[in-house]
Amino acid sequence: MLSSEVAIVRTLAGVGLSHQKPYCYPSQATILTLVSQYHGLEISRRTLNRHLKALEVSGYFERVRRHRKGVDGKILFNSTLYKFKGKLFKFMHGLGKQASSFFRVFRVPWMAQHQSTSGQGFKAEYPVRWVRIGKGDEKGGPSATSSGDPPPSVEENLSRLRQLIKKIGG
Repeated sequence: MLSSEVAIVRTLAGVGLSHQKPYCYPSQATILTLVSQYHGLEISRRTLNRHLKALEVSGYFERVRRHRKGVDGKILFNSTLYKFKGKLFKFMHGLGKQASSFFRVFRVPWMAQHQSTSGQGFKAEYPVRWVRIGKGDEKGGPSATSSGDPPPSVEENLSRLRQLIKKIGG
């Protein structure tokens, strides 16, 4: 899939899912504006139509042209309805998994279990565990300090991160 097609799929999915619907009906002008605003792509209306046709043939969504009869008997066209199909949801789920695995590195574990169940917030007598970048226990996992130790400083984490980058050849 081309990067412009990815941008169009993400834009359509974003519009539909922002309204919690498995469909959307933005105008072509709206799609072009959103693709430009959020993805930095300037494409023509003709190119947009080519990509929409290719995505429809690929099975990402179904297009339903909406129209009605005007007062004078002429056909008035409304924006096209895009009904999302399973392939689009699988694609978006795959993007979510990639993002989740990328941001997993930045998590601080065990903090949620130290929240008070009575709604009073964090209690200081519970032990707090901080993950230190670059240190590992004897089994290779991340090490944690006890509640008495202060959290690692930014400088300490940055220096360890630089050491890791040098180690792996970056």
